[in-house]
Amino acid sequence: MARENGLWAWLKKAKLHFRENLSLGRIENAVGAGWPDVEGYLPETGQLWIELKSAARPASPLTPINLKHTRDAQVRWLSNRWALGQAVFILVQVGDGADGRRYLIEGHRAQEVHDGQTEAWLKVMSRCDAKAKPHEVLLACTRRK
Repeated sequence: MARENGLWAWLKKAKLHFRENLSLGRIENAVGAGWPDVEGYLPETGQLWIELKSAARPASPLTPINLKHTRDAQVRWLSNRWALGQAVFILVQVGDGADGRRYLIEGHRAQEVHDGQTEAWLKVMSRCDAKAKPHEVLLACTRRK
């Protein structure tokens, strides 16, 4: 949970870029099982939902990233909401500090993320560059054409 808090602190820096054009909040989940960590609205993308996950980088690049702490209810919520057309994502941070990389994965891939994928897979599936700034991550959170 500490790493997810660090990821939230990083993500909310997007307010410095968007100022009053961004509504972004952390959901402390008393609402119900499976709800993502972050809900927001940005005129450029519309409403967005993001589940925050982080993990240490394995010694071997062939070893899947361990995100087993993703609950089944979270996988169902993300998958169902994506199927309904909502902008729902998982923001996965691998590693810490200057060595950390962040990958924005579409909600319908929640089960695959939960099952464990390599960092190379995350990189290919990510909606944005692994070194994207917080505001760039939020701009990538769209289902709009």
